Amino acid sequence: MLWPNQREFQERLGLDPARFADGWPRESFLAGADQCASATGWSTDQFRRELQGWLDAWVAEQTRMTERWRVEVEALSRRLESERDRAATAVLLPPEEASERIMRYEKHLHGQLTSTLHELERLQARRGGEFVPPPAVADLHVLINGE
Repeated sequence: MLWPNQREFQERLGLDPARFADGWPRESFLAGADQCASATGWSTDQFRRELQGWLDAWVAEQTRMTERWRVEVEALSRRLESERDRAATAVLLPPEEASERIMRYEKHLHGQLTSTLHELERLQARRGGEFVPPPAVADLHVLINGE
């Protein structure tokens, strides 16, 4: 390396390092590139072409990396959102053993509702003066051990 640090390089070019904290103005950058070209023995045009090629390749690589990271961030965001949705849904659902009891209870209520509906239909038909035959299906409720 020709100069161990940027400060020494700027001083060699006669520049005040404090002025370049936010970046180099174009003229100063080109003067620095010309100084590097002369120190390496390359022509100014050759050095600038090499430098431009390197910078273009670096920018292209940074652009590819940025796009890859953007895609990864979007995928992680979707995954996190779906995990949050699943967690929110899981909180709303009862535990598995409670779900089983609830399903049995719903089945029991469905049977009672169906039986009551059939009885209501028969009563309405009889009140309307229709002939109501005996039910083709009898609703049977059996209790075993008091359950």
